[in-house]
Amino acid sequence: MRPRTLLFLALALASSALLCHGQGVNPALHKVKRIHVAQMGSGAEAERFHGLLEDELRRVGFDVTGETGDADAILTGEFSAEVHGDRSQARATVQLKSPYGKRTLWSGDYISQHKGEGHEDVVKSVAENCADRLRKDWEKG
Repeated sequence: MRPRTLLFLALALASSALLCHGQGVNPALHKVKRIHVAQMGSGAEAERFHGLLEDELRRVGFDVTGETGDADAILTGEFSAEVHGDRSQARATVQLKSPYGKRTLWSGDYISQHKGEGHEDVVKSVAENCADRLRKDWEKG
């Protein structure tokens, strides 16, 4: 390859890496200690996800509040779960917002799928992944 082509490829790779990591972690995220988890849908699985997510947030070191006024941030979003034959899937799209909802401090989209016999709790997996990622990003702040 020609040197100019190699340089172009190197710059393209570097810029794509910056795009993937360019947002970084919001420094205000590290100030969050107490989180209120809002409802993220209706139905039994959404309620179950809500409780599991609260438990997982506690497991990774956050305090979970019952009232928005007691929280440093509010975790909002949407949750869905589906079962089709031997395939199950759960998905949560979440946003951690400032107490009055004016700023998004953190966000994520989590999916867990399972196909075949055996038991994998996709709802619990989504809650675990969400809490683990939030904690990891919190530690970077």
